[in-house]
Amino acid sequence: DKIDFGLMLKDQSITKEFIIINESEEAEVTISRLEFLYGNEGFAVPSPGLPVTLKAGEESNPIEITFTALETGIFKDSIGLGDTCLFYYTTETNAKVGQPIIYVSDADFGDKTVNKPSTLPVNITNEGDYDLIITGYSGPYDNVFTIRELPVFDNDDPLVIKPGEYVGFYVD
Repeated sequence: DKIDFGLMLKDQSITKEFIIINESEEAEVTISRLEFLYGNEGFAVPSPGLPVTLKAGEESNPIEITFTALETGIFKDSIGLGDTCLFYYTTETNAKVGQPIIYVSDADFGDKTVNKPSTLPVNITNEGDYDLIITGYSGPYDNVFTIRELPVFDNDDPLVIKPGEYVGFYVD
């Protein structure tokens, strides 16, 4: 089994439900220990509610697992269950933490002759490993410049640039 927290932003926290099931048809089981193999990967059980006794016949008990993204990277751990006699790691947990990094190319017109128009391409690139979501922009600050072919976007319909991709437009 695996609990995948997916791709998260730094400083984000997500809680998922983990179901403990007694698969025995004959014996009840008491879980008094729930631990992570490494214990330092950012996964936690906020309130384990242990010990818990599960009757035979696939009785189950939900437990919440939380991952808090304190830094970027790939994080893995394993959840161990048991009691004082028997203990084993049953489920892998993993999360990837990333962030978008915006890079906007420069449009340097240099020295130009008056009344001789020029057009330069500009790219907005996501150099990070998480979707870059743009909901607005300001500028140009000087009305002699015009932006062309930049998609329309706002809070309700943002511009989303995937990691490693770019959106181009022109400045006149």
